[in-house]
Amino acid sequence: MITTAVSWWNQCTGNFTACAQTSPLLILRCAASPGALFGGWSNYTFWDHADVGPLPGDRVLFNGDADAVAAFATTS
Repeated sequence: MITTAVSWWNQCTGNFTACAQTSPLLILRCAASPGALFGGWSNYTFWDHADVGPLPGDRVLFNGDADAVAAFATTS
């Protein structure tokens, strides 16, 4: 799994795309939406979306339903 923010990814990898073929993406973006994707990913697996609250930086959403997260957990 790749955990990154778009700004870091673009600056440090030059928007490298090969990882998207084999690695799930946990996008770091504290905003109302995950924003535009990058690096060849067409979707994200997880989105860390908050930097405030009782557990800042620990508000992660899975991009799918319960069956999808169960499938991810057994294949990843």
